[in-house]
Amino acid sequence: MKFSAAVVLVLSSLVIFGAFRLFSDDRLASESGPDYAELSEIMQLRDALTIDNQSQSTLRDLQQNVAMLEELSSYPARPVGDLIAVRPTPAVDPDPVIQPAAQIRQVSSPAPSPGATDYTLSMVFIGPGSRFAVVNGMFREEGDRMPGGGTLLRVMEDRVIIRNFGEQLTVHMQ
Repeated sequence: MKFSAAVVLVLSSLVIFGAFRLFSDDRLASESGPDYAELSEIMQLRDALTIDNQSQSTLRDLQQNVAMLEELSSYPARPVGDLIAVRPTPAVDPDPVIQPAAQIRQVSSPAPSPGATDYTLSMVFIGPGSRFAVVNGMFREEGDRMPGGGTLLRVMEDRVIIRNFGEQLTVHMQ
């Protein structure tokens, strides 16, 4: 709309300028008399006021651009708030630990009786002044305490003697 007023103003100034030139031109008046001069002035004014198709389409485009600019000018210069609206993620509470109502009973095998410890003999080492045996995968010397509560009494070439809770056991090489 602002530019359409400017276009109309320019066109009207061109018409006025053309009319002023026509009235001040002495050649037209002297050429063929006053009737011809008036007729040619009227025709020139009509031509100046007539807008061709290209000018009309340009004027329409200009009016559309002005309308868009006016519409855009109603928006604020800077956006209010954030450009991207992001909501914070809610905090996740961990699941509460629920205590069992009763004591959980664990099933286990019965405890072995003191005399029921199984021993396996895998190797025997007999050297000058020392005797070793590998009992249940561990090196043992005569007099050592065993994990099951017994004591290694004697190491021989093919067997060992273990005292387990007052009882003497003979374990042979496997």
